[in-house]
Amino acid sequence: MIRAGDLRSSPDFWIKEDDMLLMSPNDIEKFNLLIRDKVKEVVDLRTPPSKEEVFRSMLNYDLSGLYYRGRPLSEKTLARIRENINPDAFSGNFVYGITIRNTSLRKVPMEAGMFREAGDKEFDVLQETGLELAEPLLILHISRDKKWFFVQTRNYRGWVKSKDVAVADKEDLFDYMERREFLVIAGDRVFTQPNPYDKDVSMREMVMGTRVPIFHSNAEVIDGQLVEGNFVIELPCKKRGEMISKLALISSKKDVSLGYLPYTVNNIIRQAFKFLWHRYGWGDGFSGIDCSGLVMRVFKTFGILLPRNSGQQERCPGRITEIRGEESLKTVIPGSALYMPGHAAIYLGEADSRGYIIHALHGYSDGHRLFRVNEVVVTSVDIIRADGRRFLDCFTKAITFAL
Repeated sequence: MIRAGDLRSSPDFWIKEDDMLLMSPNDIEKFNLLIRDKVKEVVDLRTPPSKEEVFRSMLNYDLSGLYYRGRPLSEKTLARIRENINPDAFSGNFVYGITIRNTSLRKVPMEAGMFREAGDKEFDVLQETGLELAEPLLILHISRDKKWFFVQTRNYRGWVKSKDVAVADKEDLFDYMERREFLVIAGDRVFTQPNPYDKDVSMREMVMGTRVPIFHSNAEVIDGQLVEGNFVIELPCKKRGEMISKLALISSKKDVSLGYLPYTVNNIIRQAFKFLWHRYGWGDGFSGIDCSGLVMRVFKTFGILLPRNSGQQERCPGRITEIRGEESLKTVIPGSALYMPGHAAIYLGEADSRGYIIHALHGYSDGHRLFRVNEVVVTSVDIIRADGRRFLDCFTKAITFAL
């Protein structure tokens, strides 16, 4: 594992003078359509799913063998979960919505975690993924206690706290999401300016890849702060349950981009390194990031809308290389995503006759015991997994996401 201070822990070590443009914005739009055609979990929110399929998926959860609050999950807790899902009240009437803050998508309508081992605190089985601020979605059902919505996002389905979602008119929602002028969060996370007059837009956290529309204001001052030196954006907020938009300021010194970043090899590497040393978090839990979440967020800054999980990403189109040892890896373009069952990484290139990757890593082995890492790191592909095999020998596919 590469330590802090090592030259290989800097993106500058991997960036080449001759950069390569992988796709134009028009090609990226075409590529996103190909992803949706090939990976059924990625959907067009304009077309609602069938009522029957939604109902089945809402009840399709397996919690067998799990621990809840340090003890085996009881039948009483299972019954409470089923009661709160409230399937008898399912109407099949879907409405649109949008997240008003970063939040979590859960397997069932329950905030407390469940784990496969009694002492585990890291791998909460109920944590599906993180949802970013301004994420559009379809509200499919509401829990009995009214605290949870069962929702469909662009690439996932699950339960989200209803307080984190505003109901939106379909036309208004897509008008907001498809504005021609928008800001993309290019840093790992960026906050809006503090605002003592409106807590709804004060210090709002936005993660890499978040897209928000720009508002052209003639005002010199907004909520007591000079507009000069800031971007004025529209943030989705909530009033009596419905979506409204409010103006917020983001300093122009923050790591943001007017529109998507140019999709080049060097930019992929730069973006990935912005997560270096970040905490690993299963399903992006506790404000961390996991392996496929890292890949998804990096490529979203270019406008590429990948599926959420590694197995789904592996089914995406692109320039595909089957990985069978060192020689096949040498043909892979840096910036490509590497996949094995249950794990994803971004390939950086070769140094000292070895391939290197950046990835969100739980741990590795020295052949005798497991060392916990739980952060985004740079490693060679020769590190050892818990089962004693090299990562290189387990990677099955490399994908350069391009036509």
